[in-house]
Amino acid sequence: MPAHLSMDEFIASCKRPLRRSIRVNTLKISVEAFKARAEEKGWTLSPVPWCNTGFWIERNEEDVPLGNTAEHMSGLFYIQEASSMMPVTALLDNNNDLTHVLDVAAAPGSKTTQIAAAMDNHGILVANEYSASRIKSMHANLSRCGVRNVAITHFDGRVFGSWLPEQFDAILLDAPCSGEGTVRKDPDAFKNWSPESVEEIGDTQRDLIVSAFQALKPGGMMVYSTCTLNRTENQGICQFLKDTYGDAVAFEPLGNLFPNAEAAMTEEGFLHIFPQIFDSEGFFVARIRKLASVESERAKKKPRKFPFVKMKAKDQQNVAAELKKALE
Repeated sequence: MPAHLSMDEFIASCKRPLRRSIRVNTLKISVEAFKARAEEKGWTLSPVPWCNTGFWIERNEEDVPLGNTAEHMSGLFYIQEASSMMPVTALLDNNNDLTHVLDVAAAPGSKTTQIAAAMDNHGILVANEYSASRIKSMHANLSRCGVRNVAITHFDGRVFGSWLPEQFDAILLDAPCSGEGTVRKDPDAFKNWSPESVEEIGDTQRDLIVSAFQALKPGGMMVYSTCTLNRTENQGICQFLKDTYGDAVAFEPLGNLFPNAEAAMTEEGFLHIFPQIFDSEGFFVARIRKLASVESERAKKKPRKFPFVKMKAKDQQNVAAELKKALE
């Protein structure tokens, strides 16, 4: 922990419950219209400084649970921890003309839907998830939020560097991690923690960040983020990328990302967010620019045969005729 932060304040902050926060889904409603709707319901919204669609929310919890409200079920907002909104803000800052974007570890979809809303459903957004059990919930969230420019994939994130080298304008790698920053919402966050597990997951993170960097176009932007606090999984992984690719890697400072961001900025320009700084979950965010092309090993494995073929013209005409007949 940086010398200017207090361990006592850190422990006290970790013991406090998290403030509830949401992000307005602008694919379905404007921020102003949502604020008016919230006022009618007696909800109190306080802006999240680093996300112009994010708010801390106060409401009568004896009413319908927030996740069961009509507004949530119809996709007008996404329940998302405030600091979790920061990586996408860093990715999109001064980077609005995006057509090919990759979210390497996308489930359950909070950041994917945030990116899709910023893209206004234009371009191509690849949402990849390695865990089969989490894909269904991600698909449900994307559908609920009206996301239409997404391709869901189910691969180990290590494949993108060799299968799709230098194809993406921007990449988000919200990496699997030890989750040390989540203790405020999950008291069992440290249940399986050990120094050995940190080192082991670091191996995966190094593989993923190399693959993501290889898949990024020269001149493109990548954000590496975690919800953990140790340097091994954060600064250490970014430095490994720098050591691997040298001058092709540039760390872009995030001190001006939002007011008072410098309170969490490291000497490298990363944001290392301890819970007491912004009264949030612990988080880490690094923004990395690719300055030059790098080599990647081309995939040796042949892609599987695509399970669909283009419909013949006659069949297209028959389908169109039947649809017209059925809908008249």
